Amino acid sequence: MKKSSSLMFLCCFLLLTTSCVKDKKIIDEIQITQGIAVDKSDEKNYRFTSFYPIHNEGDKTEYKTVSVLGDSTKEARIQLNEATQKPIFSGKLSTLLFSYKVAENGINEMIDTLQRDPTIGRDVIVAVTKGKSGPYLINDLGFNQGNARYIYDLIKNNQEAGNLPTTDLHQFLFMYFSEGKEPILPYVILTEGNIRLAGLALFKKDKVKSIVSRDDLFLFRAMYEDFKTGSYQVKFKDEKLMLQNVASKVNYDIGKGQVPSVKINIRIKGYISEEVNGDLPISDQIKQYKKEMEKQIEHDCQELLAKLQEENLDSLGIGEQVRMRRRDWKNKEWKEMYKDVSIQVNCDVEILHSGIVS
Repeated sequence: MKKSSSLMFLCCFLLLTTSCVKDKKIIDEIQITQGIAVDKSDEKNYRFTSFYPIHNEGDKTEYKTVSVLGDSTKEARIQLNEATQKPIFSGKLSTLLFSYKVAENGINEMIDTLQRDPTIGRDVIVAVTKGKSGPYLINDLGFNQGNARYIYDLIKNNQEAGNLPTTDLHQFLFMYFSEGKEPILPYVILTEGNIRLAGLALFKKDKVKSIVSRDDLFLFRAMYEDFKTGSYQVKFKDEKLMLQNVASKVNYDIGKGQVPSVKINIRIKGYISEEVNGDLPISDQIKQYKKEMEKQIEHDCQELLAKLQEENLDSLGIGEQVRMRRRDWKNKEWKEMYKDVSIQVNCDVEILHSGIVS
């Protein structure tokens, strides 16, 4: 019995070690792409930059890039394979960057190729860059995890702990193919040797048309989705107060009529992080802050909405909200009337606690 158990253990050990060697061999025989950047080279061609790690002995990792020219994603893949010593594998792709110039011309062909690749996950972060996107991967910026992973983590962090609306490859595709909602993507910039979030790129189908600034991200997200993070700065007399969001919820009221009126109702629970000395009792101060915050957020949201309507961009998906409530909704008619729709924002702020002292 003891001999039989020992034999079984040996067989299991050999099986495990053999599979590990086989997996290692497979990893050693492919080039794992973590990031891809796409730039415009000339009227016909694009420059594709692939970012990949090289695992050396002693657990040391260095990062390399290779760039090729091509008039399509398919041609670029062929050339990338020809320019590397190992076959390109995209199953670990985390970050896809398009320069603003490329996004202006349309990214449908490149996105379509990616969505047809079964090895690519739908949680890939897609972003638009200010200037050429290649340097975001090529430049040695000193990130231990590599530039591609840094950009991925940067955007994820701003979605999970900041003001950036949730978006990835899967959601971009959903918005692209849906009616009544325009796609959005993060907008990043490279400045003074560092990459940072600069706003939100707004699309009309597959072409970028406008940018929401970083300062307006909270307003956009408050009208776009429920979230529990982020902050917004409000002016009060000679002071600047930071409202830290704990829970923001939004719902839409759609009126009747051939051209429906829309009410966007925002409810924000949060706290004021600054310590503020005042002459009034704390409860009265909080009432004043609440009133002023509601007034400013409503005003700032209306200004942002006016900008979106003027540019004819339904990036908030108001058409989708109307479509869900009206059987007679038609996409073509909505596109024609969107700029003239009356949209009103109502904001209710609940200040849970603050740093105010009497």
